[in-house]
Amino acid sequence: MGAIIVAVDFSAASARALAECARLFPWAPLRLVAVIDPAALARVAAMTGLDREELLRAVRPAALIAHESANIVKLGVGLDGDPGITVSANAEVGDHVGRVEAAVEGDGTTIAFNARFLADVLTNVDAAQFALELNGPLSPGVFKPVGDDRYVHVVMPLRTTS
Repeated sequence: MGAIIVAVDFSAASARALAECARLFPWAPLRLVAVIDPAALARVAAMTGLDREELLRAVRPAALIAHESANIVKLGVGLDGDPGITVSANAEVGDHVGRVEAAVEGDGTTIAFNARFLADVLTNVDAAQFALELNGPLSPGVFKPVGDDRYVHVVMPLRTTS
């Protein structure tokens, strides 16, 4: 038997549709496809894209500090009208704050990622520039290489107390 593909947009209607599919077809595995509304995303990118090397240079030292505190690295995007990304990590051994220039479209936000997952996308994808799309502090970060519409890398955020 084939899988049933269900597109979800994380609304109450999608949750009801998903429950109904599970009830009607208990024998079939459900395959979820998340639908992200592009109009709802705040796009973060430099004029020609977010420079991968520059962001990686800011993330690596933060990852060393974050290793001591649950591997949490925070990105402050377009905060207080500041056009850029602030990469920070806090631990008992010290703090790190790095800054990356970027043009920010939409509202500013702060989002926390696992430092290793963030470094993985920046290290393993051979693209000089990225677009980073965010939809708030608890929604996935979507990394897209500039000029390559075939690849999308999604990094799930971490919930933090602050």
